[in-house]
Amino acid sequence: MINGMRPYFENYQELSAFVDMQLERVYHNKGTRSCRLWKKMNNVPFNYFITVTYDSKKHTEESFRKGLMNFLKHAVNRKKWRYMGVWERGDETSRLHFHALIKVPDGEMRGELIEKTDFNFKTHKRKKTTQHSYFNEIFGRTDFEPIIENDMAYVAAIEYILKYVAKTGERIVYSRGLPMYLISDIN
Repeated sequence: MINGMRPYFENYQELSAFVDMQLERVYHNKGTRSCRLWKKMNNVPFNYFITVTYDSKKHTEESFRKGLMNFLKHAVNRKKWRYMGVWERGDETSRLHFHALIKVPDGEMRGELIEKTDFNFKTHKRKKTTQHSYFNEIFGRTDFEPIIENDMAYVAAIEYILKYVAKTGERIVYSRGLPMYLISDIN
């Protein structure tokens, strides 16, 4: 990096100081973003960890991304859902999918949760999963894992999503209105 930028600086000290300052800014911003996301995640009682993978017969990558974000936007506005998630590509297939923590208020679930038994190619065993009928119909395959607030599965789900901030620099998407701070009056 330094060798490529050398022609733009008069001396090595200025170049070195510039590069150090920029790297420090990047690390600082990454830490600040992670801290802000922890605060937001801890102020919403999410009740599901979901994974949505598109079916090639129903969507292209672009239509899947656009359609899912549009669905979530409408669910937030009309049904008061809350979500925080990240896009990821599969290791072996490089297929795009979406992981998210979602808060679905009671009585606001469209479709129903169905228990299915599928073959897991990683473990080479059959595994019970909870899938969502509406998401399966519209997008493809889904996994809805119920989570309990402050349970180890909840913390693991938060850490799983946050690792993409550090690992790939992937942008985390979330619904508007997620509180970052708890506001209350203290007597």
